[in-house]
Amino acid sequence: MKQILGLLTQSRIAALTVDQSGHYVADKLAPLIAQVRALVENRVGVWNPETLAGVRFSLANALQIDGEQSGKNEPLEESIALYRKVLDERTHARAPLDWARTQMNLGNALKTLGERESGTARLEEAVTAFRDALQEFTRGRVPLDWAMTQMNLGNALERLGEREGGTARLEEAVTAYRDALKEYTRARAPLQWAMTQTN
Repeated sequence: MKQILGLLTQSRIAALTVDQSGHYVADKLAPLIAQVRALVENRVGVWNPETLAGVRFSLANALQIDGEQSGKNEPLEESIALYRKVLDERTHARAPLDWARTQMNLGNALKTLGERESGTARLEEAVTAFRDALQEFTRGRVPLDWAMTQMNLGNALERLGEREGGTARLEEAVTAYRDALKEYTRARAPLQWAMTQTN
């Protein structure tokens, strides 16, 4: 449990400081990732499925941060595989908001990996994951999660539009960014508002 708590703490610190230039936690995450990965492998069949899904979700988040910060694709690929395992347990019917959160994180990992690859397959998968998340992350239910997902969808669509001929994807990205700005107001979420303005 100590390793899991350490991983959660470092991942949360990384998430809170993601916009601070020069903040790098991948080196602190690496030993915790190895410990928690071994713990998960030893506990399959021992922990109940819900607990295992929660630990896998945390491990996937840490791997995603590691992959983003280190520039390595392997942690991102592992995080994608883990998010997909989590979705086997956190189904849309059983845990709709957890399912949506996992879909959004999966989309982010796919987008990051897709930006590093020459093709568009991962970016297309990211768009699908974000659109899936929006089934539960509705504006009426969780407005800021909805806005964040709209912004992430816009980012993925923008990357696709840059690689494809035509303007259809770019127009979809503009729509997603404008939707995000409906909740990301300067007064309510100034940092997110500014980030959406620059896209």
